[in-house]
Amino acid sequence: MNIAIIANRDKDFGLEVSKRVRDEFIRRGANAFICREEKSGGFHFTNPEAVSSADMIVTVGGDGTLIEAARDLIDLNIPFHGINMGMLGFLTETDIQGIGETVRLICEGHYSICERMTARADIYRGARIIASDFALNDAVISKAGHSHIIRFEVSVNGSFLTELHADGMIIATPTGSTAYNLSAGGPIVAPGASMFVMTPICAHSLTARSVVFPDDNVISITVKNKTGTAYEKSSACEAVFDGADNVLLLPGDRVDIRRNDRPIRLVKIRDTGFIEVLRRKMGS
Repeated sequence: MNIAIIANRDKDFGLEVSKRVRDEFIRRGANAFICREEKSGGFHFTNPEAVSSADMIVTVGGDGTLIEAARDLIDLNIPFHGINMGMLGFLTETDIQGIGETVRLICEGHYSICERMTARADIYRGARIIASDFALNDAVISKAGHSHIIRFEVSVNGSFLTELHADGMIIATPTGSTAYNLSAGGPIVAPGASMFVMTPICAHSLTARSVVFPDDNVISITVKNKTGTAYEKSSACEAVFDGADNVLLLPGDRVDIRRNDRPIRLVKIRDTGFIEVLRRKMGS
């Protein structure tokens, strides 16, 4: 078994925890290596070529570390397991104290693999796609800097739904429902569900609420801000994917969001369910 270890060096100083994970795997007969950090060339942590032979990827850091590594490596279809060095995470299952037991169970084959849906976004300027990206957590369209609130038009499967003014709009997957969507007042969705949650950010309305859509729907959000040089700065907004990659949007640009055909695969060690994790988080 080949294990690639991706470390968040801002949390794992001197790679102390990552080296412990590596040594535990090697002691149990696996081939384990710590990936070199690569943040150039569009990578968040790792060049896919460096881990293409791995059977499993273990991240050391937190939920954000796993998400950013997944953004680099989603096309490889390699399963991930996260070791958490911070607060209790929804994605990272193992804490530092449980490293030895987790490595033992993985090496003995006592684990399962679950899939988390991801979203794909295509950004149109007129009839032309100017950018495409994906998100495990969410796609967020929001103000850039100190610009004014944004005027949005929302359509679903080509049918007009609503128009509203807000600081932004969140389209979250079930995994991302416990991230920015939760902070903005959106509902928590079980991670195995197949749906999108659309939540406005600080909407200038007494009736704007989150809406849940089936995952086979296409959600289209068009920026309806005023055009012209006098409005250039006040109309600025951007689309941000998993808090990592962003695309500047101009008035008239449209973001189409649909289910991505490539999920993220997570290695699950224990029977700890989402409800137990949620209870522990809500009790903190």
